[in-house]
Amino acid sequence: MRFAHRCSTRTHTFSLTFLLALATLLAIEISANEGRVSYGGPAGAGDGYGRGKYGGHKEGGEEENNSDGISPPNPFDKAASARWLAHNTGWCSISTINSRDRKGSPFGNIASFSDGARDSSTGSIYMLHSSLDASIIDVMDNNLISFSVSEMQTGYCQGKEYDAEDPRCARLSIGGRLVEIASTDEIETAKVALFDKHPGMKSWYRESDDMGHDFRFWKIDIEEIWLVDFFGGAALIDVDAWNRGTDSKSDGFLKPTSISVQREHQENESGSAGDVGTHISFSWFAVTSIAIVAMGLGFFLGRNRKTSAIVASAQSEKVELVPKDRNPVV
Repeated sequence: MRFAHRCSTRTHTFSLTFLLALATLLAIEISANEGRVSYGGPAGAGDGYGRGKYGGHKEGGEEENNSDGISPPNPFDKAASARWLAHNTGWCSISTINSRDRKGSPFGNIASFSDGARDSSTGSIYMLHSSLDASIIDVMDNNLISFSVSEMQTGYCQGKEYDAEDPRCARLSIGGRLVEIASTDEIETAKVALFDKHPGMKSWYRESDDMGHDFRFWKIDIEEIWLVDFFGGAALIDVDAWNRGTDSKSDGFLKPTSISVQREHQENESGSAGDVGTHISFSWFAVTSIAIVAMGLGFFLGRNRKTSAIVASAQSEKVELVPKDRNPVV
């Protein structure tokens, strides 16, 4: 009886430990999803790609913390998070292989870019550069580049009081080759993407370059996508997943060839006036975990009551055993 009771107790302890671990993972999942929605933010959140009315600055030019207008996707969908970050930022650090004074050494520069107009993301990273730019001089010799952006640009991290190196403040690095766009049709696509987010560029580019600055349109041929947007280390994202805009390969899941921020804004307009447009988006992991925890607790409590009843019944039925060779005293 004692052996059976010990085995039952150990089984219950193991089951309870498993359920507590699952509940902890569920809590992490819910915490990660809190206040996060898909591409875009609440209605009226500035210019439509997360940088406020004045492109991330106040009217006077001061830095603007526009965290209320930022709503990143679920951090467990790495491709969606990477695409969102590329769409909601407007400038990057671009690194090339120095072909000038310090040949072969890394050279970093700042560059404006766009992955599409403010209400649509194409997944292509477009830039406009003069052939006189130091980075382009390097690219003419070796077109391998590295592109990096931080979620700090959006104001989301400042609103959450995350440091730039906090894993929850996403950072994206894309490796590939910077190539000049030759197709007339794609040049028009690049114009729409860049001039919509960077209207000042319109004055840089001229069909007939009489100023000699030789501005040209460029894009990144993506080879590697590296992302940190949560605890647990960096994710290497497949280029096909980047193009889909999501990790999921399911036919029933949204596979956007372009990501519409405006659509999300319209959906958020139906919310209450005091709502900042955020909601909790549970994954199937969260739903499944809730079901397992509920069933497990029910099973554990039921087994515990049954065991207690068996032990109580055994204790109430104790019988004094008398050896066979003992004769009753007369």
